[in-house]
Amino acid sequence: MHPRPIYRWKTFWFGVLFFTFLGWASWHSANSCPVIVGTLGSRGFTILRVDAGSAFAIGMKSTPAFNVSMIPRRWIRDLGAAEKIWRDEGASVLRIPDRLAAACILLAWLGGLVWRWRKMRRYAAAR
Repeated sequence: MHPRPIYRWKTFWFGVLFFTFLGWASWHSANSCPVIVGTLGSRGFTILRVDAGSAFAIGMKSTPAFNVSMIPRRWIRDLGAAEKIWRDEGASVLRIPDRLAAACILLAWLGGLVWRWRKMRRYAAAR
């Protein structure tokens, strides 16, 4: 008995769906900038998607209540200006490019597919 083909695995299609979404999000961040702003206790946080990457800022002093909005791309020249403003307000900033996120997830996804393929081959050989 042969193992099922890879195109029938849910893990394969979840990976395809994830990379399709990441490609769309990278393309979308070139034209507009989705922003999530909120508070955690007494400190604020901001999540911003721009220039095919995500920026997370935590620890700002003044932040309004929870808000999700879209900022036109022309309002933000580059992410460096936003990072400078956040750091001046005392926030910790983390920037993650989509390429880095995609590379990490691609390695984990391919490793999982290879592991599952080997496991299914051993199982099929034992039957």
